[in-house]
Amino acid sequence: VAELAKEGKKPWQNDLKPSRYRFVSAEVVNGKLRITLDPGLSYRDYNASQKTEFQKKIGAEYVSPIAATVVIRAKNRAGVDHVMVTLRSPEHDFKPEGYHVSTGGAIEIKKDRSPVDAAFRETKEETALQSHEVKDLVCRSVIKHKLAFGNEIIFEATTDVPVEEIIERTKQGQHDKENELLFIPAAARKLREWMVVPTHANVGVTNASMLIIGKDIVEKEEGPEAAKKWYDDMLKFL
Repeated sequence: VAELAKEGKKPWQNDLKPSRYRFVSAEVVNGKLRITLDPGLSYRDYNASQKTEFQKKIGAEYVSPIAATVVIRAKNRAGVDHVMVTLRSPEHDFKPEGYHVSTGGAIEIKKDRSPVDAAFRETKEETALQSHEVKDLVCRSVIKHKLAFGNEIIFEATTDVPVEEIIERTKQGQHDKENELLFIPAAARKLREWMVVPTHANVGVTNASMLIIGKDIVEKEEGPEAAKKWYDDMLKFL
């Protein structure tokens, strides 16, 4: 798998990781050998596995990995609603020091029984929020990134843990240190500014998530017509 993946896509600048696909199981089903691998976290491997050439060599029934992304909404101690985003570590193999919306990662077969399990696990790893502190988890969209070849399930959730406490937990090292947590006020003007300025540094699913969440926020503030215009304007800009 590692050798085939190398043919699929040139490594990203910081992508020096070896293949991290992990063997899970092998069985014969209806006379065909079915091999299950947990997805690697190297973007080279992940993106290469989506290539037609790779899938032809592996087999027509190749099923690609899926990632779960969670947009977290939290209030500060003054009661102001915020959207959590993350500033990626310089060690990231894709868009180092770029932005991701809240938390996300590949569904791991050995750890996760469902996308919901992956959502809770990733949130705990990256924000130090425990499962019981994540409220109102709901699926907002399922997307396929045409350029990065990724499949993503976008969730939205809230937490009663104040922004200040979440930040303090991460300073104490209670998360995996893959990202630095940042919080954007959930206001139409602030979201417009944030969508426009760092777009080049955003992971693709971040833009998709912000379109979905932002439309809700603008509609609440300015009404459905303004929300539709905001959505259309942002989509054209992106």
